[in-house]
Amino acid sequence: MIREYSIRDISNILYVINEAATKYKGVVPDNCLHEPYMSEQELIVEFTSGVRMFGFSSDNKLIGVM
Repeated sequence: MIREYSIRDISNILYVINEAATKYKGVVPDNCLHEPYMSEQELIVEFTSGVRMFGFSSDNKLIGVM
């Protein structure tokens, strides 16, 4: 199911974003890919700036964000 996620879901969103970023290791130059790819503070700034996040979940587990 696709639904809108909020700042309350921050830990799940960060997990998906940072896990996905690991797939680019060795493909993206090292100076462009750091760990974690996105910090909690960066994501909080995005939400407070008005960014809306939608994600796909299955069995109440977030699988992907967009």
